[in-house]
Amino acid sequence: MTPVIIFLGFFVYSVSVTIFGTLASAIMDTTALPLSQMGSLLSILQAGAFLGIILSPVVLKRLKEASILRLGVIVMGLALGTLVFFPSKSMLFVIFACLGFGGFYVDSGSNAYLAGRFPDKRSTYIPILHFVYSLGALTSGYLILPFKGPSWHFGYAICGFLLLMLLLVGLQRDKGSLKGQQEIQDQHENREKLPAKVILRNKRFLLYCLVLMLYMASQQTCTSWLPLYIETSFHATPSMVAATMMSFWVGIACMRLIAPVLLHRGLHPLLLTAGGMALSFVALCGALLSPNVAIAYGAIALSGFGAGATIPLFIVEASSWFPANTAFVSVFYILCGTLGRMVFPYLVAIIAESYSLKLALLLSSLLLLLGFLLSVNVYRAGRSSGESQP
Repeated sequence: MTPVIIFLGFFVYSVSVTIFGTLASAIMDTTALPLSQMGSLLSILQAGAFLGIILSPVVLKRLKEASILRLGVIVMGLALGTLVFFPSKSMLFVIFACLGFGGFYVDSGSNAYLAGRFPDKRSTYIPILHFVYSLGALTSGYLILPFKGPSWHFGYAICGFLLLMLLLVGLQRDKGSLKGQQEIQDQHENREKLPAKVILRNKRFLLYCLVLMLYMASQQTCTSWLPLYIETSFHATPSMVAATMMSFWVGIACMRLIAPVLLHRGLHPLLLTAGGMALSFVALCGALLSPNVAIAYGAIALSGFGAGATIPLFIVEASSWFPANTAFVSVFYILCGTLGRMVFPYLVAIIAESYSLKLALLLSSLLLLLGFLLSVNVYRAGRSSGESQP
C-alpha cells in the first residue's frame, strides 16, 4: 500500500473513533441507553483494544506489518458496517469491542508499516500520519453533523465502507507493483529481528517509553479537565468551552506538521521532544495562572503545540534503534499511552475533589517537566554511547 492510501485510511480511522461525542445524544435517543451505559460503551472500546494488546505477541510473530494493518482495517470496516443492520443495544457493545480491537491494529499497523517499509522517509511519513489523525479529530465533529439524529449509524457505516474501499485500492496497487514490493519485502526481512525480551532489557528504550507515557497522561488530562477548568474559572459559554480543545488540538496538529521540516534540518528527535515538553510545561502553567481567558486560550494552544509531536518522534527514533522491530515499537507506544491515560487523569480527579481543579492541573504539569528531564537523559545516554546502539 502506498503512503497516500495509508494517510487517507488513518484520516477515516481518526474520524470513526472521535465522532462518538458528537453522536452520543443521538445514540441515546434511538437506543434508550442511559448515560452510565454510554460510558460503558467507551470502556468496552478500551477492552477491545486491551484484547488486541494481549494477543499482539502472537499476531506479531505470525503476521507482517502489512497483514497487521489489513487485519485491523477488515475488523473495523466490518464492525462499522454491521451497525446499519444491527443497531440494537446488545450488538452495540459487541461492535464497539470489535472497533477497539480493530482500531488497535490499524493504529499500530499503520505506524509499523510506514516506519519499516520506508526507513529513509520515516522522519517525514510518521509525523504526517499523526498530523492526519489530528486533522481527523479536528474535523470529525463537523463532518458527521449530517448524521446527527436517527441516522447516526450510517455515519459509522460510511467510515467502515471507506476503510474497506481504501484497503481494496491498496491491494490492487500492490498487485500492480509486485516486483518493487518484493524487493522492499526482501530488504525488510533481511534485517536482524531482535527478541522482545532483548528490547525490554534496554534501559534507554524503557526510559523513552516512560517519556511517552508521561506525555500521553498529560494529553489525556488536558483534554479531560481543561474544558471544565475554563468553564468554572471563567464562567465560559458552551462555545467557549468547545474552543478550549479546539485550540489545544490545533497546536498539536501544527507541531506535527512542521516536525518533519525540523528533523530534515538536523534537529534530533529527542532534543525536539525535550524542548517541546519544556515549552508545554511553561505554557500549561501560564494558562492555569492567567486571569485572562484570551491569554489562557493562547497558552493552551502553545501547550498543545510544544509537545504535540512526541508520539511520532518516539516512533521515528525508536524505530531507528530497532529497524526490524517496528511493529513491536508501534504496539508498545499504544501500550504506554493506554497506561498513561488510565492512571493519571484519575489521580487528577481525586486531587481536584479533595482540593481544587486548578491545583490538580498545576500538579499534572509536572508530568511534562519530568518528561523533559527524562528526554534529556535519554539523549545524553545516546551521545555517550555514540548513538550506534540504543
